[in-house]
Amino acid sequence: RAGIADLDRVYTRDDMVRGDVIFAATGVTDGSLLVGVKRSPGWLEAETVLMRSRTGSVRRMRYRCRSTET
Repeated sequence: RAGIADLDRVYTRDDMVRGDVIFAATGVTDGSLLVGVKRSPGWLEAETVLMRSRTGSVRRMRYRCRSTET
């Protein structure tokens, strides 16, 4: 139960977290929120989402980096 009092209740963000929170996630495999890491010759590509509760901002980043894999 991990400290959850009512397993049938739908908890809101404010129920779970108080104050300014920053959430960041990077896709490893494809999912409904993020694209997973993609490989192409000499490159890796990934996608990250950043969310901040105080400002309500949501930022998405896609980035490429060189890969030493062959």
